[in-house]
Amino acid sequence: MKRSLVFIFILCIHYLANAHQPDISSLMIYQQNDKYLLIIKSSLGAFESEIEYKNGKNAYKTPKEFQDLVIQRFEKHCLVKVDNQIVPLINPYVTIGHETTVFAELKNFPEKFSEIQVESTVFEDMPKSICEVILTLSNLPQKQYLLTKENNRQVTLNLMNQKWEIKELSSDSGKTSWIIIGGVIAFFASIFLIIKTSIQKLYERTFALDNQTIK
Repeated sequence: MKRSLVFIFILCIHYLANAHQPDISSLMIYQQNDKYLLIIKSSLGAFESEIEYKNGKNAYKTPKEFQDLVIQRFEKHCLVKVDNQIVPLINPYVTIGHETTVFAELKNFPEKFSEIQVESTVFEDMPKSICEVILTLSNLPQKQYLLTKENNRQVTLNLMNQKWEIKELSSDSGKTSWIIIGGVIAFFASIFLIIKTSIQKLYERTFALDNQTIK
């Protein structure tokens, strides 16, 4: 009962915060009875902007057509992986209002896991868009994280001793980049030293010849 009240309170707060802000959305994964559910909430204007940007302003004429386009975008641009396995998002549906919401069930979500990855590019065409991820799962601490353009709108969380830890993205690629940069710097530095040495030797030879001529 207490968890349900907390969940309802969170939904109310997000409704007040997000209903009229097109750059802000929220993605919540939570457990209800024996089901695991995912919802994405944002303003109606945010969904309309994305749909019209991708499909044109005349892409829909009825609420049903709009809902279908939202679901199509949701299915292509929302991803959940648990222990590196994709979790299917099934039975999606959309409720339209000042705050528009997409609901879906997470099929075969495991009760025990060590890692979860969440990615949402539903609003990727809004460069400044922010999506707040909220994990509210039974017997686990609640976790919140912001998805932005800077982190590729994705996060990977490890579960260690009942605590969430953020897994840094692209650490290997970052190391590789620095290795490449270091190699390029070393290459140009060696060329500079070779040229400098050659010029110095040429200058010494020229100076020696001039001295011989003078003598």
